[in-house]
Amino acid sequence: MVFLNEKMRYNQKGEYMIYVIYGEQYPLLKKRMKKLVKSLLDDSIDEMNFARYSLRTDLIQDIVKELDYLALGYDKKVVVIEDFYPLSNGKENDKLQDYSSFLKYLQCPSEFNDLILMLETKMLNKKSEIYKVLEKSARFLYEETLSRDNLLTNGKVFFEKKGANISDEALEELVLRTDGNFQLFMNESEKLTLFSKDISLQDVKNMVSIPLEMNAFNIADYLIKGQKAKALKTYYDLRMIKEEPVRLIALLATQIRFYFQVSYLLGLGHSQNEVAGELGVHPYRVKLCAQNLLRFKRAKIDDTLEKLYQLDCDIKEMKIDPYLAFELFIINF
Repeated sequence: MVFLNEKMRYNQKGEYMIYVIYGEQYPLLKKRMKKLVKSLLDDSIDEMNFARYSLRTDLIQDIVKELDYLALGYDKKVVVIEDFYPLSNGKENDKLQDYSSFLKYLQCPSEFNDLILMLETKMLNKKSEIYKVLEKSARFLYEETLSRDNLLTNGKVFFEKKGANISDEALEELVLRTDGNFQLFMNESEKLTLFSKDISLQDVKNMVSIPLEMNAFNIADYLIKGQKAKALKTYYDLRMIKEEPVRLIALLATQIRFYFQVSYLLGLGHSQNEVAGELGVHPYRVKLCAQNLLRFKRAKIDDTLEKLYQLDCDIKEMKIDPYLAFELFIINF
């Protein structure tokens, strides 16, 4: 394999010609790509100096031909290849792709064209032949995943750009209901801004559905507080959308184990924020859990986990109707 020498790494302006943008959240990758393209082309972007492809739908050999063409009327062109899975650790059906032409291009890229490769992944496959060439010739740009804390800190900025305002309580509820999923957060935020320019907590509760994991958390919360009617209503709502009791049992057991973990860590003298960091959850969840631990003692936690385990076994052995069994568990809690 012939690697690029140092001079080949840059164009005439001394800038990188090849970029690899990767990370776990596609909206952030897309945002970074657009910002990079804008800086490379000085805001003068059209179909003559910008081309965008995806390896899911396009052949790499056709893209290489595009890379060999000069931009008409411009000093240079930018070519973006999304879903560049040869850099991932996953396996794809590459029968129609011919990477030999792409490897030849990487060994001697056009100094008049910039190339941007995009991939939604946390880790790149450093053993791949293409990576080994790019390691010598490209600039790697990793986009950090936005955490719940990031969304709480910066979430209002999105609404402000849309000419809308969201209360602190509403933003916190939105982050909880989207469970730190940036794409889902963006989708639900767009929906909320179309509905109102002054978003309240009630707006979020009315318009953003609760994820199943959060419903399981709510059922546990209601049971511990003695609010069986609310726990049953949540269960009936989930039953209406055909959620399986076995899955609910598994999620509920996860929530009860979470109480055990919080109880244990608080018992060691950790603060609530330290516990949240240790368990990788939002501090608000730990706060609610800590409040409930005043009435949900360790013995009760152990007993509940044992009953859920037995309930799961009885259902899987077909000893009892699963829907009735879960309903009785709530009633008899």
